[in-house]
Amino acid sequence: MTEADYAKFKSHAEALCFDSGALSSDRLWHFEPKSFIRHFRKCSWLDSEVIEKVMTANASKKIKMHLKVLKILH
Repeated sequence: MTEADYAKFKSHAEALCFDSGALSSDRLWHFEPKSFIRHFRKCSWLDSEVIEKVMTANASKKIKMHLKVLKILH
């Protein structure tokens, strides 16, 4: 990749980001996964099938266990 190509790529990547610079301040904010799923299940926006599709195929055993619980609760 040339310097010009890298500069173009970097500019494009920065345009796609919505980071306010918080990462450079050593603070990182993200959704807590269990709370995120709990909230959307209350809203009936995500059912167990959608949640399962969102999870990756390489999910750990612990995640697969949680998916089984979600199926039982649904």
